[in-house]
Amino acid sequence: MNWYPYIPSLISIYLIFISTIFSGLLKSSVDNFVTGKGSLEDNKGFIQNVALDWVARINFVNSMVVSIVSVFTIYASLRNYDWAFLTFIPLFLVFIPMFLWIMRHNPGDLQAIKYRHLKITHAAICSIILLFVNLVLVGAIFLSQWLAKT
Repeated sequence: MNWYPYIPSLISIYLIFISTIFSGLLKSSVDNFVTGKGSLEDNKGFIQNVALDWVARINFVNSMVVSIVSVFTIYASLRNYDWAFLTFIPLFLVFIPMFLWIMRHNPGDLQAIKYRHLKITHAAICSIILLFVNLVLVGAIFLSQWLAKT
C-alpha cells in the first residue's frame, strides 16, 4: 500500500484540528492588541469574529482545492480515471454550494452566527464538512488502492 496519496487529506484533517488551537491564540492576540485602544477595545468581539471568519474561509477554500487537486494526482498515478471522475464530482458538488454559502456571509458572520438547535457556529459547520470530505477522500483512496491490487 502506498501511503503518499493519503498525505494531502491527512494534512487537511490535521489543519482542521489545529485551527481550533490557533483560534484561541488569535482571540488572545486581538485581545492584547486592542486593550487600551478606546474604540478598538469597544469592538473587540467584532474584530475577533472578522479575523476568525477569514480563517474559516481560507481553511475551507484551501482544504477543498487541495482535495480536488489531490484526486487527480492520486488517481493519475494509479491510472484509474474512472475513480478520479467519481470522486471529483461529489467534491465539486460540495465545494460550489458551500463556497457560495460561505461567501454570502458578511465579514464576521461565520463566527458570530450560531445554529439555534445545534449551538455551533457556521464556521464550525464548515470545519465539520471539511472533516467529512477529507475522511471520505481517505476512504476513496483506500478503496481505489485495494481494488487496484485485485
